[in-house]
Amino acid sequence: MMKCRINRNAAKVMKEMLENEDAKGQMLRVIVTEHHGDHAHYALTYKYPNGA
Repeated sequence: MMKCRINRNAAKVMKEMLENEDAKGQMLRVIVTEHHGDHAHYALTYKYPNGA
């Protein structure tokens, strides 16, 4: 597992995503899409807590 911090803008986007009707019953999953030296690129997706 990797630790990461988010800024206020990212928190706002995540909050909006979770308030969306499509997110009902789901949680956000953060994935690393690319890794370059000392930094990485991330994406957010929805995922059901039970893994479905």
